[in-house]
Amino acid sequence: MDNESVYINYFENAAVKLKELQHSPEKPCFFHLPNRYDLAEMDEAIRSSAKETVMLLDAYESDLSEASGDNNIEVINAAFYIIERSDSRDLTSIKATRSRCAIIGNKVIAKLRKDSRAKRSGNASAFPFKEFKFKVNVTSVGPMGDQYYGKLFQFELLSSVDVVFKEDDWL
Repeated sequence: MDNESVYINYFENAAVKLKELQHSPEKPCFFHLPNRYDLAEMDEAIRSSAKETVMLLDAYESDLSEASGDNNIEVINAAFYIIERSDSRDLTSIKATRSRCAIIGNKVIAKLRKDSRAKRSGNASAFPFKEFKFKVNVTSVGPMGDQYYGKLFQFELLSSVDVVFKEDDWL
């Protein structure tokens, strides 16, 4: 499975298992945005949600670098939004909404840390990435779509990537 599919599956599974979200095909609240910052895709995802609270996983983007020798690293520039419908005319309501979204997003970040630590402790199946770098940028967002406000969480995940020249690939 490619790293992008692993990325999407990991966060969708988190949305399925997190009590505040409980994403399912019948009541979707998790959406992958294939193009970063595409407002039309965000609006469509929000309209498609069957719940008030929504998790939007931003597009898969990465940087490649050499760690040592043939060990290459892919730095995944990961980001997700937790947003919720709020009364856009009431600043107190917007602040409360953003606060709830921060709490939910922090639970996803806590799962990343737990899974990453479990992998370092020998449970390789706990975390599909090489490492989670615990430096998270959290930004307030909104209004989005129909009065949605919340938080954007941005961070890096490290993964191994095969970038090796093979003579057989060339004419």
